[in-house]
Amino acid sequence: MEEEKSGKYSVQGKGMRNKNTVPDVKTIGDTQKILDSIEMLKKMETIDTQKALVKVKNRLDYSRKGKWIQVVQRAAAILLLPLLTFSIWQYSQINNFNHAIAQNSITTPPTLRSVFTLPDGTKVWLNGNTTITYPTFFKGKERLVELNGEAYFKVAHNKQQPFIVNIGKIFIEAVGTEFNCMAYNDDNKNETLLTEGKVNILLKGMKGRKTVATLSPNEMVVFDNNQQHFNIRKVDPTKYIAWKKGQIIFKNDALSDVFQRLERWYNVEFVYDDNLKKDYAFTGSFEGEELTQILNYIELTTPVRFEVLKSVKDNEELYRKTEIKIKQK
Repeated sequence: MEEEKSGKYSVQGKGMRNKNTVPDVKTIGDTQKILDSIEMLKKMETIDTQKALVKVKNRLDYSRKGKWIQVVQRAAAILLLPLLTFSIWQYSQINNFNHAIAQNSITTPPTLRSVFTLPDGTKVWLNGNTTITYPTFFKGKERLVELNGEAYFKVAHNKQQPFIVNIGKIFIEAVGTEFNCMAYNDDNKNETLLTEGKVNILLKGMKGRKTVATLSPNEMVVFDNNQQHFNIRKVDPTKYIAWKKGQIIFKNDALSDVFQRLERWYNVEFVYDDNLKKDYAFTGSFEGEELTQILNYIELTTPVRFEVLKSVKDNEELYRKTEIKIKQK
């Protein structure tokens, strides 16, 4: 044992006189470091370097992922506000577009008639000097159009979205039917005649629209705009819708009504003589005749005569009208 012990410390070096001499402190310290290093190497040999490498790699990947997630989170926080602002702006633009539906207008000049189809499939005939305004597509709870003049409607059926014609203070409501409506802005009355189905007559008030009448086929409602009064009567629809075929039919009509229809049909203006009696009744049916032919027939059957005065333009300076004076015979 002593030989081994002695051999253990028999290291040649500076400061050693012989092998039995005790080494100095510095030599012992260096030797201990060497022994510790040898011990460390032995421990390192027992380590599975492959597994250790995998662990280190996983830690590095996790660290990188963690940093990447932080970067993404920060970027998302930075982008969230402008994206939210853009989304709100985009929604407002779409919402404004939905509310700002374009309106179309079709006008039929005097002496002409036209027929066309609305976006919902409703077929419309327009008499002369008539304007209808309608949206490019019907959205919401109703199909609303505005009328100035005379039109015949064959309404496409849609119970969930009623078809409504605005003629001022009166609204005609239908879900799928046929009716004729005459409502010129310069007239103090309007007429609505139902030929098929059912329509409701709505009166515009302070609290909205109120149903004041419901028409059955061959019933007509006449509304007086000045008196705010209406009456309903049963009629023969033939003469009221003959204009669709280019016909004018009078049946015991007062001369004032006859001249009013002729004014709109032929784009003329009648001037009444002070002594003229307007309570004469007139009956006649015309199709394709010129105005002079109709006036000649009226002169033959009634105590009136006509005198052509001059041609003038209407209030909007669009169409020339011929003034015709009506005198008593």
